[in-house]
Amino acid sequence: KEKMLRKYQDELSRHPTIFAAQLVRLAMLHFAAGQPDRGRRCLTEALRLGAAGRYDLRWHLMLSRIAPPLHRRYVQRTAFRRVDGLNLYY
Repeated sequence: KEKMLRKYQDELSRHPTIFAAQLVRLAMLHFAAGQPDRGRRCLTEALRLGAAGRYDLRWHLMLSRIAPPLHRRYVQRTAFRRVDGLNLYY
């Protein structure tokens, strides 16, 4: 996901809403992988691009600073579903 965003950054920068949504997805992957610093950078960039929608990004930023392990478990439980032995992110 990170490579894809870098590769198409110029194109995506012309569509800030789409770019922000992809950054939010990347942030959740970083949080789930135990990389809260990288996740926070992605969320901060998404907020700068005007991300809104159904995610309360500021809540994710705050919880990832206060209790990273708790936040990681929360993201893993809410963003992933287990199907046929695979964890799927949606």
